[in-house]
Amino acid sequence: MEQSPPIPSEEGSEYSLAVGERLRFLRKKHGLTLNFVADSLGISYQQFQKYEKGSSRLSLEYAQKFAQLIGAPVSVITDTASSSRFGMSDNEQTPLSAPAAIDETLAEFFGAYHSIKNPEKRKNFVRLVKEMAKNMQD
Repeated sequence: MEQSPPIPSEEGSEYSLAVGERLRFLRKKHGLTLNFVADSLGISYQQFQKYEKGSSRLSLEYAQKFAQLIGAPVSVITDTASSSRFGMSDNEQTPLSAPAAIDETLAEFFGAYHSIKNPEKRKNFVRLVKEMAKNMQD
């Protein structure tokens, strides 16, 4: 297996620009707004915008959070040696498995969840939603 080259550290580098392009492409592909992604990652939309523009280097922590949000491996974001057709594997351009675009209602739900900063209140929110769903089943 071929190893990836080391990640350049300077902002605005070719690597940061390539990662930024991928972030923007994947965000739009999954129907996510800049504000929704930023809220989900716990950062400002301006900071995520800097990642997309390549003017600020994306940390591994935020790359992992973003990958989890879209249901894809981190390598889809960070591997600049892979295909230029983003969201595709190098093997015959087969699409990577990822969920369909998140609809607006789900985006609102995630936004509400991520707006709760207290971990215990987040747990209560999830319990409440689960209880409501259980009571609404036919």
